[in-house]
Formats: sequence, C-alpha cells, structure tokens
Amino acid sequence: MKIFEKANELALEIKETKEYRELIDSKCKLDNDEEATSLIRDMRLLQEEYIKTVRENIDKDAVASMENLLKSKHQEILDNEITHRYIIAKEVFDALMKQINKTLADGIALKTKESGCENCGGCN
Repeated sequence: MKIFEKANELALEIKETKEYRELIDSKCKLDNDEEATSLIRDMRLLQEEYIKTVRENIDKDAVASMENLLKSKHQEILDNEITHRYIIAKEVFDALMKQINKTLADGIALKTKESGCENCGGCN
C-alpha cells in the first residue's frame, strides 16, 4: 500500500533531522558512560520504589523521604553533562514527534487535545 511507503519516507525524513541525530548521539554517549547509565538506572529504580510506596499507602514520612531521594537523584542527573544532554535531546525530539503527530491528526481531521477539542470528552 502506498500509505506505508509514505510512512517509511516520513521515518527516513525524521532520521535526517538534527533532533533525531542529537538524540542518537547523546544516547550513544550515555550508553558508553558507566556513571551516566548508573545514574539513569538508579533513578528508574527509585521511581519504581516511589510508585510502590505511594500505592501501598505507606506513611507520609516514607513518601516524603522518597520524594527527597528522587529530587536529589534528579539533581545528580542534571549535574552530569552526559545525562543532562540526553534528557534535553529526548525532550526536543519528543516535542518534534508530538508536532508531527498533531500535523497528521489535523490533516485527517482527528481532534487532539493540542488541536482544541476540550469539549469532546473523547480523551478523558
């Protein structure tokens, strides 16, 4: 089908963007840096533990303690040049993909929250 050919063309075009190249480059550097990968892994584990703590309704002090640990780990990640660069690159690429998806949705007249369908109730 021609539609899949066009989708593949779009994928190739996306791979040519500076946003995609920066994401891939920063991910490669992240994957090759033991400290950076450890920071990301530790953050994910802390996030999982935090979710578990909140779901199990453990006391408020435990939740507050977990939140402080998360804030501290987040700051460590931002202070590390490699992880910081990766996070920024991912945010920029995600914004590009969101805009592409909005453009596609608008082109086929699908309403999205970004295109102003607050009153349709279909997303809630």
